[in-house]
Amino acid sequence: MISWVLGRGGLLGSSVERQIALSGRVWAPSQHFLWDDNSAFENEINQSIKQFMEFVGTENWSILWCAGVGVVSSSTDVLDSEVQKIQYLLDRLSKCPSQFLRQGNLFYASSAGGVYAGSHFPPFTEQTDPIPVGDYGRQKIYCEKLFSDFTHSFSISSVIGRIANLYGPGQSRTKGQGLITTICRSTLLGTPIEIYVPLETVRNYIYIEDAASLIIGLMSHIANIDEIKTLTKIIASDQNTSLSNLLAECVRVFKKRPHIVLTRAHNSNLQTVDLRIESSPNTTTDQHGFTSLAVGIDRIRCQLLAELQNGNLVSL
Repeated sequence: MISWVLGRGGLLGSSVERQIALSGRVWAPSQHFLWDDNSAFENEINQSIKQFMEFVGTENWSILWCAGVGVVSSSTDVLDSEVQKIQYLLDRLSKCPSQFLRQGNLFYASSAGGVYAGSHFPPFTEQTDPIPVGDYGRQKIYCEKLFSDFTHSFSISSVIGRIANLYGPGQSRTKGQGLITTICRSTLLGTPIEIYVPLETVRNYIYIEDAASLIIGLMSHIANIDEIKTLTKIIASDQNTSLSNLLAECVRVFKKRPHIVLTRAHNSNLQTVDLRIESSPNTTTDQHGFTSLAVGIDRIRCQLLAELQNGNLVSL
């Protein structure tokens, strides 16, 4: 199996690519994509697919879409740009020879929080009807359908991964995400952190290496079954955690309390209080050990402490 990860520079993509390389083969374009330039991106996709086809030959392959800068608060322009890129990738793939397509499968990184934000009766599972409440969640549902439609049209299997809240060392500080990293950084620097949701807010946090391992397992599973299908799977840890419990874990790791300021954001109506999620056991990948919050938080602490000691840790 030869795998191509789009979004390989991000937290999820880099972790997925790193784990694939331990037991499989990774292919990557010779140059980084210009994600902010749609015209350049289209040219790069054209060239990359040609090169990928030549490299793959008659072997099995997978393409994993782990890219995306959109978050709950993103503008429609940002979200629409991501949709256009996915549409272009799939359109270009649709023009590949049918034999090549039959050798492969696809993965799309969706958002559990985005698609289930308006759903009823938590905990939410794969059987729950997704009800997004904002543009971000609606974009995820639309992109899921793009991959699902491609599966039906071209007889190529795909996995839709509805991913919980990712965290881990090296998380981007520019996307308005990464609550755990933000709390850790503020605790080290002794600066206040604004919290925009109630302390009883419940989320599922999954350590990045655990998420990557689940994704790779799902891709292996879909590649080894004869049925052509779209598999929708929640990628989450085995624990749902309230914000108050998350803060308590941070106190336990750091041995001091962060300076928390409770406030209210303009988009707080998009933040569901109870967003418990769990995956229904329906594949061979479900037997999995998860990194505890305390261990994950401590790994972030060590990474940020090293940055602080090097003079590279700043407050945003």
